[in-house]
Amino acid sequence: MKIISFGYTTAPLLAKRKFVTRRDWKDQYALSFRPNEIVQAYDKQARFGGKKIGEIKIVSVFNQHPNKMPDSDYEDEGFAWLDENPDFIHKTFIHTDGTKNMRKYFRMWRMFGKPCWVIRFEPLTLLPFEFIDKVHSIIEKCPENVWLGTSVGNQKAAQYIADLVI
Repeated sequence: MKIISFGYTTAPLLAKRKFVTRRDWKDQYALSFRPNEIVQAYDKQARFGGKKIGEIKIVSVFNQHPNKMPDSDYEDEGFAWLDENPDFIHKTFIHTDGTKNMRKYFRMWRMFGKPCWVIRFEPLTLLPFEFIDKVHSIIEKCPENVWLGTSVGNQKAAQYIADLVI
C-alpha cells in the first residue's frame, strides 16, 4: 500500500481538519495515485522513522498552479486549524520575521508558489488526536541522551516513544 507522509501537518490531519495536500512529485509518481485508492498516512517519511497514523482514500489527483487554489483550501490544507493552534505550526511555516500566520503563508504560496500536484482525500481511519498530545508530553520527558541527531538516535527515540505509547 502506498504512503503519503504528513510531517508538517500531522496535527490538523488527526484533528480531521485536513483534506488536501500539495506535492512536488514527478508526474509518473503522482499519476500512480488513483481516485478511490486507499493510502497509508504517515507522520513523516518512513525512511526517517515515520509511523502509520491512519489511512486515507484518494478523491482526486491533478496538477495546479497555487494561484488557482480556491479560498476553501486555506481550511482544507489544515491551515485554519494551525492558526487556531499555533503551537503545532512547524518551523517550515514560520515567516522570516518570526510570525506564525498560516493565512499569510497561504497568500504568499498563492502568489509565489510553483505548480504542484494536488491530492484531495477523505480520511478513513486516523489515530485519535490525543495521540499527538501524548507524544509531545513524552518527548518533553525523554532523556536527552536518546536524541543523538543521527538515524540511530532517531530510531532509539522512536522506540522509546513507541514503548511508552503502546
